[in-house]
Amino acid sequence: MAPSSGGAAASDTGLRKILFRYNNAKARQVSIRADFTGWKAEAMKRDDRGAWSFQADLTPGDYAYCFTVD
Repeated sequence: MAPSSGGAAASDTGLRKILFRYNNAKARQVSIRADFTGWKAEAMKRDDRGAWSFQADLTPGDYAYCFTVD
């Protein structure tokens, strides 16, 4: 039996890292709400240029989401 690495690779589970971005340099706070979060608001992170991002591990498919600003 081969040794286990302790975690499944993305290709083994079918999950892919998906990056959601929202550009608004004037926003003070941005959240994403989605069917994959149970419609719970998840805070997005702002970079130096005012772009907000959130990364999720998702299986291929269709998802509903929206952004909440300020």
